[in-house]
Amino acid sequence: MQASFLLLFLWSIYTHHIVHTYVMIHSFSRFRNGIKDLEVMMQNLIVTAFETVTTVEQGIEVLDVFMHLSSREVILV
Repeated sequence: MQASFLLLFLWSIYTHHIVHTYVMIHSFSRFRNGIKDLEVMMQNLIVTAFETVTTVEQGIEVLDVFMHLSSREVILV
């Protein structure tokens, strides 16, 4: 009787761990996809901003606005 209780207890811990792991993987995947979407939106915003530039001064201002993003690898692409 005690062995079956121990096995049941261990099985419940194991299944809880599996479910928790799945939830964490799913949540992280959603987070990562959200970040990728934001990066694409930022790339599109930057492209659109530079398409509106008509003078060198405006170009420098746009560069200055987006300079802090230059450390992001995806923005450099």
